[in-house]
Amino acid sequence: PRSMTSTRTSNINSNIKPEHFNHTMMKSLLLVVITLWACMPAIAAPCGREAAFSFPWSGKQDKVATAAAATAAMALLVTAAPAAWAVGDVGRGEQLFVGNCASCHIGGNNVVKEQRTLKQDALIKFGIGIDQPSIQAFVTKSQQHKNLVFFRVEGGKLNEQQWQDVTTYIADQASGDKWE
Repeated sequence: PRSMTSTRTSNINSNIKPEHFNHTMMKSLLLVVITLWACMPAIAAPCGREAAFSFPWSGKQDKVATAAAATAAMALLVTAAPAAWAVGDVGRGEQLFVGNCASCHIGGNNVVKEQRTLKQDALIKFGIGIDQPSIQAFVTKSQQHKNLVFFRVEGGKLNEQQWQDVTTYIADQASGDKWE
């Protein structure tokens, strides 16, 4: 049993590299802590236990306010989490995009297939999604993108980290509706 636990831990930890832990992840971790804090009274009550603290309000209002705080914290966590856990670097991704992708996708558009833009509504409409892993999975499986030669990249092909960076940039632009 002990070796199984250490194997699981090492598998989980091997996916998170120090260079991927950034300011955005810190914000996401803070959101998790806030969510847990807001939910503590609601979690403790069904177990017949008192929370280690109480909110300044009391009575029925306590339950309503706790539920409202937990709901708001969860909503914030759900909307912020996809971008927060992206593994690429937005800045490097922007450089790669401008140098390699913008000739077909300038401003998030698509000069080859006009309806299939990189904008939020199109990515959702065509079932790709606006999170980095979904965008990367789509682009790296696309035969059209596999056949491309990226002249400004050594060897003409993007490596795994470069794909992560450029798709993180695309996800950031799409999810924030930042394309111009």
